Amino acid sequence: MKQFEKAFEEYLRNYDKGVKEIRFKYSHCFRVEELMEELAKKLKLDKEKTEVAKIIGLLHDIGRFEQVKLYSRCSDAKTGVDHADESCVYLFDKGHIRDFVKDDKYDQVIYDAIKNHNKREIDKKVKGESLFFAKMIRDMDKTDIYRVLAEEYTFEFNKDDVSKNVIESVKKEETVDIHDKKTKSDEIMSYFAFLYDVNYKESFEILKKTNNFIEFLNVVTPIKGSEEELSKLKNKYIKFIEDVK
Repeated sequence: MKQFEKAFEEYLRNYDKGVKEIRFKYSHCFRVEELMEELAKKLKLDKEKTEVAKIIGLLHDIGRFEQVKLYSRCSDAKTGVDHADESCVYLFDKGHIRDFVKDDKYDQVIYDAIKNHNKREIDKKVKGESLFFAKMIRDMDKTDIYRVLAEEYTFEFNKDDVSKNVIESVKKEETVDIHDKKTKSDEIMSYFAFLYDVNYKESFEILKKTNNFIEFLNVVTPIKGSEEELSKLKNKYIKFIEDVK
């Protein structure tokens, strides 16, 4: 086990793994670390950069644990807490990044990637290597979120409950603004729209390999009268993934 993994396990002693949200965030962080390593290999990164990718993957959601402890839920919208910002406060403002990484060589890259992993768009000021890794973590985070959704939740889709702003975003092939999500069906549409912000063709290869998206589709069912619309949407996004070369 690497030093940063040991430090992460030590950090998690402050939290009760018996709590469902803590438990699945714990597994999510380690799974995203693994996916980041897989993507790094596909992108032919050297050993040092691959290690950076893994660190970002493991630590990207570290702010989630305190969020769950304080509010008993993993929701930025419902708690008013941006978990990526809180991750950066803990790691960088409070200096705990040194618990995980002794060298400060990649501090800016790690900060930028974690800070931007959950935003609708990456800050335009983020450039170069920071942008490269920010795109990686956004891709692999989404890839595993589909797994979490498939394993932990079920969804009912109502075509009449999709908000106007959400429809407009999807028509433009854009992700959905967190503030536009008003209904459960808006939430479902926002998960479909994740695909518009997957950055690397190698990420799509991994997404297809995991089958996570298909498993997510399997837990989304229509209410009466919404069967045809949901079927069209599912087929649309399956084709979207398959068409990436």
